[in-house]
Amino acid sequence: MKALLFALLVLACALPLRADILANGNFADGRAHWKGDAKDIAGAQPSVTVTLQKEKWTKIYQTFDTHAKEVRYSITFTLSPDYQVQQDSYSSSSGTMSGPTPGLDDIEGMPYLHGYSYRGAWMLIVREFGAWGSGYLFPRPDPKTTDSQTLTGKIRGLTDTAEKIIVLAFPPGEGTITLTNISLTAEDQ
Repeated sequence: MKALLFALLVLACALPLRADILANGNFADGRAHWKGDAKDIAGAQPSVTVTLQKEKWTKIYQTFDTHAKEVRYSITFTLSPDYQVQQDSYSSSSGTMSGPTPGLDDIEGMPYLHGYSYRGAWMLIVREFGAWGSGYLFPRPDPKTTDSQTLTGKIRGLTDTAEKIIVLAFPPGEGTITLTNISLTAEDQ
């Protein structure tokens, strides 16, 4: 019995801890450490809300440090009953890809971003400062439910450059998104 307990203890110590790389990803401190269009909301569960704009993209973002080359993301949220986004269209100041997308043109340290909502998808970007490593994903919520949803996945192709930024961008539309958690965990520490 002691040998079994010892083996379990050794195994537990060998498993890597997957700590959240982001600060205040559970919004326990409201918008602290986050920039963008989110607003604090009062309630039993810590959260922030993003109100969609009809004419421009909205976003929430944060800088962070990690040398991980692959990260796992998790986004937990609810959508308002009137949630609806523009679908299947490029969005930039001229209607083409010639300029930055309104709403995504003011993120410190980021080059021009061109928003594209394919079938109602959001844009999730993890980009490195001073390097070419980045990951662009297009997670898509179920717009027909107001129940809590969680989107998860992996972002690959990052370099070991420490300083990075995560941007979660929402296409033009109507309604609100209530975010209760955004987390990144390293897959290769």
